[in-house]
Amino acid sequence: MLLKISIGEILQGSVLKTLGLRYDNNVIYNEHIRTRRFITRCNDHVVISDNLSEINADTDLEINADAQDFYLRYGFIAPPFTLYKNVYLLAPYIGVVMSNPLTFKTLYPVRHSFDNENAQHQVETGAQLLADLQLSLAQNESDYQVLFSGGLDSSLLLGISNQLNKTRCAIHCFMASMPQETTKAKKMCADTATVFKHVSIKSDLSAVAGDFIRLTLEPVADKIALVIPALVTAAKAETGLAVLDGQGADSLFCGLPHDKLYDLYRRRGVRALSTFGTFLPVWKNKSSHLGRKIYRATKVLKCLAAPTPAAMLIQSLAEDTAIILPADNEVRQYLESELAELSKNLDDFHLVIRYLFMFRILPAREMQKYLLAESLNYAFKLPFLEKTMVDKYFYLDASCSIKQGIYKYPITCLAKTFWPGFLNSSKTSPFQVEFTTEKLTVKQFSLNCILKKTQ
Repeated sequence: MLLKISIGEILQGSVLKTLGLRYDNNVIYNEHIRTRRFITRCNDHVVISDNLSEINADTDLEINADAQDFYLRYGFIAPPFTLYKNVYLLAPYIGVVMSNPLTFKTLYPVRHSFDNENAQHQVETGAQLLADLQLSLAQNESDYQVLFSGGLDSSLLLGISNQLNKTRCAIHCFMASMPQETTKAKKMCADTATVFKHVSIKSDLSAVAGDFIRLTLEPVADKIALVIPALVTAAKAETGLAVLDGQGADSLFCGLPHDKLYDLYRRRGVRALSTFGTFLPVWKNKSSHLGRKIYRATKVLKCLAAPTPAAMLIQSLAEDTAIILPADNEVRQYLESELAELSKNLDDFHLVIRYLFMFRILPAREMQKYLLAESLNYAFKLPFLEKTMVDKYFYLDASCSIKQGIYKYPITCLAKTFWPGFLNSSKTSPFQVEFTTEKLTVKQFSLNCILKKTQ
């Protein structure tokens, strides 16, 4: 849906409410992670749409070379920027100032705190989170089709869904680099009499990639954006039932590799080894379990050589370190500036990481996973990204999420109560499926398709 809104209509504010947006003090902003809107200004009015293809049909889009270079290095484009000049993503808590040209400011969620000792204990043990997730899942009258990797997040959601008698089936995608996860997931479902749909994705997803780009006109930032529609289609998922997914749990509860990296970065003895990171190239072949370990080790060493936590975080996001951005790249400059502001205004760098992923990276990258599938009438339930959940837990102190060396502590505790003996480690199980796109990288394929459609 594309809307052209005059500046006068924006001042009234009522039109923006229909788009899930807010307006205050000459600033438009968004508070919801699942609300994806793009905005551009044309003289005395703005154009807002949830689809870049619609904006291109109304106003010919022109590729921003800085954004393209950023995409090639990092694999996504940091909001508010998109691939196109003067077209911006209204990610959560980016204030868009109605100047000409548009300018931006960083906003923050309202702070919610767990004040008394008992409330803090309820959070740490997972009791409060369990109650909140039960309430969220109970809101849907119909059953769930659970995306189930066998990891902590999906195991917890499957356990709660089973507890509420709302599980229609578990949908599992085979990962060649982690076959043991399939064995475990199948056993967990067998033990609970849960219907287990095991899917292997075909190796060439170029047709799916083409469909995605035709629909969105966005370069593919999350490779799983191609896997999810192929997965639910192959599993013959029902369009009338919501697909339950644990997206966002890692970001909200300090379960990201970046949280562990930051804690490692703070240890002086470990950082003394960082000089090796300035010489070693980052390993690129991640198709095997060993390859993933070598990749992570070489990337960690490179990150530990960074001069500041913010620089360490930006380095950790790079996918292709061989691509060097010029110092005046506007996307990189904006990201560096915003991280400096976040580091100044937020209490702890774990919270900076949480903000960056919840309100910048997830909207630009991971939320692509659902776009094509939703266009095929599949619906997704994402409890960890619901505004009530984000509002409640965003400012949760890292000491509640990281305890005894265990990250995502409340989720880990809860998941183990549902699945004793299955989840003996808090390590994440990254969802990675190897596929090709016409012998091109996903980035090359994306840019080639987009150039054909925008020239």
